Amino acid sequence: MIQNQLQLSLSECLAQNKQVIPYFTCGDLSLAFTYELVCQTFEQGIDILELGIPFSDPIADGPVIQESHQRALAVKPDVSLDDAFSIVNTVKQRYPNKHIVFMSAVNIVMKYGIDHFFKQAEQVGLSGVIIPDLDLEHGSDYVTYAKQRDIC
Repeated sequence: MIQNQLQLSLSECLAQNKQVIPYFTCGDLSLAFTYELVCQTFEQGIDILELGIPFSDPIADGPVIQESHQRALAVKPDVSLDDAFSIVNTVKQRYPNKHIVFMSAVNIVMKYGIDHFFKQAEQVGLSGVIIPDLDLEHGSDYVTYAKQRDIC
């Protein structure tokens, strides 16, 4: 049923030449479900999507995204950037011309290591990163590493 609804909505938007950029939380329901959902979305004609990295306190997000983070963490409390990078790596082998952008809390990237994060992002073919709670005063290192790795 969900696939039919997704297909109908995407088909309508694509027929009207509208750009659709869906958002999914990594690990919501399961990591395998996330992988399948991303693949199905690309199969339906989407060229870019956001993959959210679950965080226990996603204060910069609305209630729908907050709930998806809680579901993901309830299934796998230690869902990690490595899990998300693994999904991206596998998806990009199958769909090399499609784009995945991570949306993550700044604390997750800091804990992982900014340089290490952007090295991994480049290695798996991540197209971009959104860090909504990163303030401008502390963003210069992120911008520097992102530019070095050609990550938007």
